[in-house]
This record gives sequence, structure tokens and C-alpha cells, in this order.
Amino acid sequence: MSSEASPAASAPTMRAMQFLEYGAPADVIHEARVPIPEPRPDDILVEVKAAGVNPYDWHFYRGDPYMIRATSGLRRLRHPRIAGADFAGVVAKVGENVTNFSIGDRVFGERGEGGALAEFVAVPAENTATMPLTASFEEAAAVPMVALTASSALRDVGKLSPGQSVLVNGASGGVGVFAVQLAKAWGASRVVGVCSGRNKELVLSLGADAVVDYTRENYWEGGEEYDLLVDVQNSQPLRRSLKAVKQDGTYVIVGGGGGKLMGPGGPVMRAMAQGLFKRQRVAAVFAQSRGEDLARVASLIDDGKVTVPLEKVYDWADTTTAMERLESNRVSGKLVVRI
Repeated sequence: MSSEASPAASAPTMRAMQFLEYGAPADVIHEARVPIPEPRPDDILVEVKAAGVNPYDWHFYRGDPYMIRATSGLRRLRHPRIAGADFAGVVAKVGENVTNFSIGDRVFGERGEGGALAEFVAVPAENTATMPLTASFEEAAAVPMVALTASSALRDVGKLSPGQSVLVNGASGGVGVFAVQLAKAWGASRVVGVCSGRNKELVLSLGADAVVDYTRENYWEGGEEYDLLVDVQNSQPLRRSLKAVKQDGTYVIVGGGGGKLMGPGGPVMRAMAQGLFKRQRVAAVFAQSRGEDLARVASLIDDGKVTVPLEKVYDWADTTTAMERLESNRVSGKLVVRI
């Protein structure tokens, strides 16, 4: 028998936070050694320095809603999945077709298929952007998914124009903190955030003109109507929310709520169906990973028009603790894991 190691045995490996079962993070997410991915011709390989965590992540390791299991596996995943979507790091290798990045560039982005909670991630170059010059790796890793979602809700779907008024329901969460700031940066005349009283000062510090404390008052009963309502929380029936939207205004549902079967998809489809019979325009967000949109956000961060509120940065060994905090639904700003 030959003493030479097989190619698979000698392939370089990396640490990754991986799961194969559905369940609580501490029970199913564990560190594993896996092969370092090889970038395809249009990809870049990034040495990850920090990874952001999002509600998107726990849907997969919980298998909740059940529609996720239809493609991933009913009782357990068909294949191990590396957790995390948002990353920031340094380019370690470029695919043969990539011309806009070089080895050593500091980049950030999103990989919706998972894989960010690892030492390396391979991602399409077009989904990636150069990091803001003024941001740390931890700050940059907190940005992609939530900022792209907020951007899409305001500009692509909401068609925000300078001088319009905006209400953000869920203003202290990941998407909300960016929706408030981007609305102001893009010329909204008045931005009001809906959050709990404990997060009032945070939301005001991000540029909101006023805050509605949902524990004490109802945003749909205040008598004020807005050109655009970005509903991140989806905490109320559509008929209530539309009371806060002008007759020629727009209501944009981002997510939130839902049952075990379809999760946020259920409320989104109901809102869209009900919206067919309303005077206001009703639309939903289906954000995409686009490097040019991330570059716009990076520019706003460098210009001081957008800041990155971090609730906490966790060490690698505390990844499951970060996920447990995420599931509390009481996070103010963003959570990040330092690789």
C-alpha cells in the first residue's frame, strides 16, 4: 500500500461553525474542520475576520418555518450547513474572471447559502464590495443583509423620494436601524421610528425625528399619516397599519410574524392579497445581494451619514451564545462574531 496521502486527506482545512440537525443552537451548532472552499471563476475567496448574525440564520438551524425543511431535509439536513451569511474580511484568492478585486483587499458581503461563520468563504465577486474605510471588520460584518433589505424597502420597493415622510415599525432592530438612517440620508423630510421605550434614545440618535413607544401608544392611532411605512416587525393587521399611510402612500412589508408552516411568507402573501383591494400601494421586499448597493452604503458610512450600532461582539467560542441572544428578539442593533 502506498504511503502517500490521498488528495482529500492532504487538502487544507479550516474551522467552521456547522450544523446537521435542527434544534437549539447550543445543541446543534458545533466547530468542525472542513475543506477550504475553492473559488469558482467569478468568485473571490475571503479570509473572514468577522461574521454578522441575523434572524435569517436561526430559521435554518431551527428548521422553522417547516417550508425550509422541504428543501433542506425533513428530520435533519441532507448535508451539513455552515452557519452565517454576513462577513467581512480580506481577499485571499480571486477567480480567473474577477478583475475588480485583488488579494489583500478588505471586503464585505453576504452569502445567503450560509458559510460566513468560518475562517474562509467563497462568494461571487458581484455580491461583494470594498469595506468602508472608516469601519472595523466587526462593524462591516454587521451591515450586508440588513442594510440591503432596508435599501430595497426604501428605494427599490418603496420608491422613496426626497421630502417624503417615513414610518419604520421595528426601528431598533437590525433592518430598522438602517432603514431610519438611509431614509434620512436619502432626503426623507420626517422619519418616525416605532420601538420600545428602552430603545428610544438609540433610534433618536440615528436621526429619527420622533419615536412611537409601542408599549404606551399605537402608531396607527396617532393621527399622523406617512408617505411610506416600512414594516419590519409586522406586528399588526394590515387594516391597522394602513391607517398610518396616506391614501396615495406605500406600505412595504419586510418580514416578521408568521406561523410554523410558512413563517413570514404567510403574512407577506396575505398582505399582498389584501392590498389588491386597498387604495394605498402594498408591496413586499425580496432583497438581493448586490455589490453596487453595498458600495452605496459603504460610501454613506464613510461620509458619516450612516453608523453601525453594535449591541455586542462575541468571540468565536461564544457563537452559540450570540445565536441565543439573537433568538431573544430583544436585540438593539446588531450582533457580530469575531473569527
